[in-house]
Amino acid sequence: MLCLIIQMLLWGLFFVNLHVYQPTFLTLNIPDGLMVCLLYLIIILFINRSTDIIGESRKSSQTTYELNHIKSDKEFFSFC
Repeated sequence: MLCLIIQMLLWGLFFVNLHVYQPTFLTLNIPDGLMVCLLYLIIILFINRSTDIIGESRKSSQTTYELNHIKSDKEFFSFC
């Protein structure tokens, strides 16, 4: 699912780039090219950091759930 979202974002950026910059292939415009590269880089880094944060949050909540389950299990702490 995440790969599809990333693909849609990249294609969306591509079409926005075509619409906004209306590239002419005869001239080389370095500042516009750098701006587009930075835009792609920012979006990709944002997605990367977001997935890391969401993954850690889910892992933390799962660990908390398992620890609370062990604490609530009375047989786990009975040694007799």
